[in-house]
Amino acid sequence: VLAGLGIVSFFRFSAPLMMWGAVAVLISVVYIFLIVRSLKRFAGVGVSRRISELLCFSKGDLWKALFWNELGWIFLFFEAFVVLRLLDVSIGVVHTFVVQSLLQAIQTLTFFVPAHIGTQEGGLAFLMAYLHYSPASGVALSLIKRARQLFWALLAIPLYYRLRDRRPAGLHGAFVNRTASDV
Repeated sequence: VLAGLGIVSFFRFSAPLMMWGAVAVLISVVYIFLIVRSLKRFAGVGVSRRISELLCFSKGDLWKALFWNELGWIFLFFEAFVVLRLLDVSIGVVHTFVVQSLLQAIQTLTFFVPAHIGTQEGGLAFLMAYLHYSPASGVALSLIKRARQLFWALLAIPLYYRLRDRRPAGLHGAFVNRTASDV
């Protein structure tokens, strides 16, 4: 998302946003480099070894997970676009992409704030104001996103307890006892 934001901002926006786009591309490249480096470095240590085995020996599972992750981001983009249109904000596709991408960056940077309380609302208000839209529309979008999160959480809790009670004894995770020869 950050790399895409950086590329789009080079072609569409003013100098300050182009600078932030360059920073976004740089952050995403460094992030990917650090992930690859840490997997190689910690491959022989406990949990990290299991994670590296999962990533190295289950490439099909890795690509499926990446596909579903990207599909989720695409859904979040369309959600923001539709909600803002329903709120009567005449926002374009590119601005919606910028808002959603920078919101993801804000949420990544504020991982230590429980449930991103306040950071999502403030971030969306700031981003909408920066793009010359009403900050109230950013707060409204954030509250609708919170309502969606609450809905799915309230739906998932009873489902989790129902499925947990059906799980056979001794089963602690899908890949805990899985080795390279099992894949």
